[in-house]
Amino acid sequence: MKKILIIPGSAVGIGPEVILPVKTVLNSLGTYECITYEDVSKIASFTRATDEMRQYYESHLGKEPDFSKFKPINYYLMDGLIKRHLFSKDPNERAEYDECKYRGISPELKDEVKESAACLFGSVDNPDGMYLLFWFRMGLELFANVRPAKAFLNVPSLNKKIDLVIIRENTEGLYSGMEYSKADAVLAVRLLTKKGVERIIHFAFNYTATRKAKGSKGELICVDKSNALPITDGYFRSQFRSIAKQYPTINTREWYVDRTALELVRAPETIDVIVTTNLYGDILSDESAALVGGLGMVPSCQIGLNYALFEPVSGTAPDIAGKNIANPLAALFSTVMMLEYLKEDQQAKALETAILRFLREGRDFTPDLKGKGTTTGIFNKILSYL
Repeated sequence: MKKILIIPGSAVGIGPEVILPVKTVLNSLGTYECITYEDVSKIASFTRATDEMRQYYESHLGKEPDFSKFKPINYYLMDGLIKRHLFSKDPNERAEYDECKYRGISPELKDEVKESAACLFGSVDNPDGMYLLFWFRMGLELFANVRPAKAFLNVPSLNKKIDLVIIRENTEGLYSGMEYSKADAVLAVRLLTKKGVERIIHFAFNYTATRKAKGSKGELICVDKSNALPITDGYFRSQFRSIAKQYPTINTREWYVDRTALELVRAPETIDVIVTTNLYGDILSDESAALVGGLGMVPSCQIGLNYALFEPVSGTAPDIAGKNIANPLAALFSTVMMLEYLKEDQQAKALETAILRFLREGRDFTPDLKGKGTTTGIFNKILSYL
């Protein structure tokens, strides 16, 4: 029996509505042990984590920065400042930092993560939830963010031939938290390491090869802005070129990010797989979602060497929370991806077939897809097909 961790997310958002019913779907597909944490504050404490980071900063580096409290971004800034000072520090201090930086997570959750096969995660917007998601990404090194965008029958889309994937580096770049003030300027450190760049590019090539074996054209596009950022993006592109030699069966192209934004609108059907850095991938993947019916249709996963987290990218959407009109298809497609990751191929195929049948029928869609259906209505349909 495979254990799956389920964290539905903030109660003020649509996370619980689209995530919790997935447990019933999983039970209809096979035998899974679902461990559910509905109250994020019981397993993650942003306040505790921030306090311990402040203490660490002050004991090692002097007076702590003057940050206002109760903003999740402040933890990332604190973490980033310490990272900046640790670049040339000895391994013992680095080890101490690595032990300290994730103290705000409960021992219970850490134990469950060790025993579980994957996590299905809902949307969060509060400090504890945002910190928890940060811990999953950085603490477990979930370095590859995979965002497919595919057009389906009866779903509004720019082009019915769209079937692309954006693979985004998930732990470095401008999202590494290293921002600070100096005199009359503010600065942000854009961190790209050899380890980080190499592993995301290898991951993307292997992912593209797997898609090619299933019938795609097997082309990987490196996206950067190396003409304007020749050191950082130039490094990313040069590593891509070097690693490409190890994958002679995969076709490659190199695009600047501005051209990519244009091509996603002009000819998205020509794109197979994109690999890029954190910021670019974050922006481009939302653009690609708009091409295939919106965020309610787009799944995602964050994959590391030993663990993976799966989540719809629709956000908390508090304006429709509790109204039973949130689109659960992104959560269901994320579940398909999770089952594929777990090598539960038969179950993944069964769920995907049920979703596609619902889409082919073209009825009872939620309002974001111009319908009058409900969240529970879609889950009931999918369950009846299973």
